[in-house]
Amino acid sequence: MKKFIMIFLFLSLLPFILSGAPQHNKVITKEILKNYNKKHRPVKIESSPVNIYVQLRITHVEQINEKEQTMYLHGQLFTSWKDEYLTWNPDEHNHTSAIYIDAFQIWQPALTLINNADAKGWNIHLGSTPALVSSSGYVILSGIFSFYVTCKFDFSYYPYDTQECPIALTEWIYDVSKVNLSEFTNEHAKPILKLSWDPIKNRSREHAGEWRIEDTWKRHCYWGPEGCVDAIANLQMEWYWSVVEFGIKMTREATYFTMTIIIPTITTVLITLTSFWTTSYQVAITLDIFSIIMQGLFGWNLVHSLPPGNGGVPRIVYLYGANLVLTLTAYIIHILMAHFIHVFPNDVKFPFHITNITGVLKNRKLFQVEGITFDPTAIIDEKINECENLVNFKDPMNIENPIIGNELFEDDSQGIICLDNLSKEQGVHEKDSNINEAKQNMNNINKDEEQKILVEKVSKKENKKKNIDSQLFLIRRLMFVIFLVIYLIILFICCQ
Repeated sequence: MKKFIMIFLFLSLLPFILSGAPQHNKVITKEILKNYNKKHRPVKIESSPVNIYVQLRITHVEQINEKEQTMYLHGQLFTSWKDEYLTWNPDEHNHTSAIYIDAFQIWQPALTLINNADAKGWNIHLGSTPALVSSSGYVILSGIFSFYVTCKFDFSYYPYDTQECPIALTEWIYDVSKVNLSEFTNEHAKPILKLSWDPIKNRSREHAGEWRIEDTWKRHCYWGPEGCVDAIANLQMEWYWSVVEFGIKMTREATYFTMTIIIPTITTVLITLTSFWTTSYQVAITLDIFSIIMQGLFGWNLVHSLPPGNGGVPRIVYLYGANLVLTLTAYIIHILMAHFIHVFPNDVKFPFHITNITGVLKNRKLFQVEGITFDPTAIIDEKINECENLVNFKDPMNIENPIIGNELFEDDSQGIICLDNLSKEQGVHEKDSNINEAKQNMNNINKDEEQKILVEKVSKKENKKKNIDSQLFLIRRLMFVIFLVIYLIILFICCQ
């Protein structure tokens, strides 16, 4: 491996080495290829394997197809191995240490892309550039590639999912006993990721569409009857092929998803929970219907933006489905409660276990808070009742007892000093008017008593009705707590 790394460092000196003796290149090429057979493995001992070092440099990710689960990328492929027949003595050839030879003239591995998604790119051809051959027999051959590979995506965490797409290469003709694909070194094993963007300002591009390239990875395994294993358990080397698997790790960055899906979902959840705090069942039913309509509209957008249905179901779908089911449940609960109040008699009594629960809930602060009302008449009536309770006084000038009023009128009539210009008829008329006023006061008192009796009857009916309403209101508060706990559990599960 160290020699191979030294060869790569030696590439910077090639222009000076090769320019010194161009005539010696032809001589060396003719000499080493005189009895050379490119169809034979480049080893002198048949049992010796050829170790091929493979490295990738990814320069562009053109397309990531979620529906077909494929990726189309471009880059450079570097390979190196030792050819025992391509050696010479540099001292005999003007100290020429390396030469270029056409790739079609020498042996090269039959590399194959295993997870290829296009039949045209099954075999990898590296004959587009000449091969660099050193005097010790090490060959470096590179070429450009355009791989259309298959992937296996898991959309369980959509739209914040992280995917990995492999690039699996193998030597298709020879088994691992003849050809073994190896890595450079551990620190240089991963593919080089250089997505060109701005070479002048030296800024690299990290995104491919809505995907951000996080990292690359590499794995070396042996493909055989047990699948792709890290080590060969038996001695049957002929049953295995060497596989080098490179890969790209990428994360989705859908910034618009928060505004189009997450915020509307949270809004519908809050609307559903608010419906349990309203005093009017009509308002609660209206809020539930509005929440269902919102979920339908934004759910249509979610369905169109979801990836294909293969693999795991996205957790956002579970959240959306649970929210819709809970909203429909709240709608049904409010419909039934409004029906109970309308149908049940005023003196109905719930079963003992329900009244026992509501009796316990009355002592809790959460269940003592008044509900939200959107009815302006109810708000005005509440303010009027408060004012009547605070200001409840009687007119001191109003004399309710008619007997006392008559006595006062008689005393006043006896104490009146009759003047000469007053006639007796005027005094009689005044006395008659006082008697009429006393009778009118008696009639008013009778009417007030009748009104009080009616008010008491109505209040009794309202108290009976309030007894049902209060119990249902406590049950609604209990349902609010249950729904809130369910939402928190669902959010905890979906956000893991």
